[in-house]
Amino acid sequence: MTTFPVINLEKLNGDEKSAILEKINDACENWGFFQVLNHGISHDFLDTVERLTKEHYKKCMEQRFKELVAGKALEGLQAEVTDMDWESTFFVRHLPQSNLPEIPDLTDDYRKVMKEFASKLEKLAEELLDLFCENLGLEKGYLKKAFNGTNGPTFGTKVSNYPPCPTPDKIKGLRAHTDAGGIILLFQDPMVGGLQILKNGEWIDVPPMRHSIVINLGDQLEVISNGKYKSVEHRVVTQTEGTRMSIASFYNPGSDAVIYPAPALLENEAEEKKELYPKFVFEDYMKWYAGTKFQAKEPSPNQQPADGHQIGSRTASFTAAEVGADRRSNERRVAPSYRGGLDSRHAGKRDLASMADLGWTAQVTGMSLGVGTRRLTVEAVDARCFPDLLPPLRPSSHPHGRETRRPTLDLVTVGWVLIGVLKL
Repeated sequence: MTTFPVINLEKLNGDEKSAILEKINDACENWGFFQVLNHGISHDFLDTVERLTKEHYKKCMEQRFKELVAGKALEGLQAEVTDMDWESTFFVRHLPQSNLPEIPDLTDDYRKVMKEFASKLEKLAEELLDLFCENLGLEKGYLKKAFNGTNGPTFGTKVSNYPPCPTPDKIKGLRAHTDAGGIILLFQDPMVGGLQILKNGEWIDVPPMRHSIVINLGDQLEVISNGKYKSVEHRVVTQTEGTRMSIASFYNPGSDAVIYPAPALLENEAEEKKELYPKFVFEDYMKWYAGTKFQAKEPSPNQQPADGHQIGSRTASFTAAEVGADRRSNERRVAPSYRGGLDSRHAGKRDLASMADLGWTAQVTGMSLGVGTRRLTVEAVDARCFPDLLPPLRPSSHPHGRETRRPTLDLVTVGWVLIGVLKL
């Protein structure tokens, strides 16, 4: 029986360091996921985070989910839903600049705790990156430096709750995908499970474990390690009982960081292994990822591009030349301002589509959108700070077999609301 890796960091600075490093290296190479205990964040503090998160959901989000989604979203379904997720979620940006003070409906205590939690997770992420460096034979600080763009790394948190679902066979809590960014730190519900990873063609449960932090690697670490470390497909399955809490924090490269395999890892590689991954700007990678996040990872042979690169078990025509073709040097994109009521059937669709084309995603303020709701309040959100949270956009066919991003206009894409994409 396959056992999900759980690693105790308590004696990392003692005699057992080499054994712990070996376990971490094995998990990164063969799993892309592992769970850590005694990670430096106190049990009492984690209990507080859990309590305040669940209180916030109960007070501000649960009833809205029941009224707007749970009773209507699955009506008349005959087959599994493939274009939406069964989740209630909100996002917080920490770096390069926090938007925590702007998030509505949070108590002062919750805001203060989330700020402290982000600081602790940022520290843990950087400590783990240095352990990865040690295992890979890279100089200390290499991975952190590789993530630094002009303004340093990006860091954000997705706070999710996965309510009970009456038809778990009809919809996923979160569809299968790999994470686009760097290192992800997940504090999950200690009782209600649902997270699964794909290993050797089988879905394996990530067991709930109180006071642990689940670590997984994103696509950028796979690239920088030249494929030695893996970005693994995962999903969340819905449950008929219990609400699953999930607080996932994403420590990612800055938008203008240039990502490529570490030269030190290529010195002794065969020529064919030196060309596994292209060099690219992280922001450009995200443009491609936005349209492929929830697609099948292995296309049929007649769709296989001759110049394809395998990243995170997904094969796509992703080349540095292609994603960089429309890039303007020394130009920074300015956020468009989309505020106010938008009619989703007319101008709203057009505005949301324009935002998506620019690499931005809509965020619902006050959670005013639901099934049957025709007007919503949105604001522009920098999707580069939440690259792994980008909404699914249905791709259109490219004459050369490539996929391009084009939103489906009968769907409204939302980032804050209860379900990633809702049919109006």
